[in-house]
Amino acid sequence: MKISYCPVDGYDKAVMRPVVGPDELPSPEKMTLRQLRDVPNSLLAIEKTVEEYIVEPLIRLARIRRPKYRIERQYRIGRGSADYAILRANEVRSIIEVKVRCRRPQNGVWSQCKDVAQAKKYATPFDCPFVLIDCDTIACFKPGRVKPSFETRRHNLTREDLKEIHSYLANEE
Repeated sequence: MKISYCPVDGYDKAVMRPVVGPDELPSPEKMTLRQLRDVPNSLLAIEKTVEEYIVEPLIRLARIRRPKYRIERQYRIGRGSADYAILRANEVRSIIEVKVRCRRPQNGVWSQCKDVAQAKKYATPFDCPFVLIDCDTIACFKPGRVKPSFETRRHNLTREDLKEIHSYLANEE
């Protein structure tokens, strides 16, 4: 059996180039609100991608920035790690827990949702709000609560929603 190659010069190199990230997605550092809303859920198959293409642009668009705030990834809390902690003056202001898909309660009882319980566990020592983010939904919880006090779908995100999310992340009185 003879194997032949495409006669077009460079075609094999163009087709066989290494994949370094979803070409369809804009740069997370420059992503606009419209681009954030338009990211297809189908391209967010692993938690790392949700963090890079949803959470980090969302934090930036919600105006949580240095030097006022410090964003810590994989913030160690006891025997676990929160995906993100937002700090101001070395004080944890809020916790972000990231999932590809949040396990929603079938019976509507959020306290039985394992993802909410995990995020609440990380936020409780700091008596701070926590935000649960998956590829589609952003749910904000007040300290100690297990039902979101603010929830929105990413595809419908508005500037007003960003202000609300900022209030949870910054946790300023």
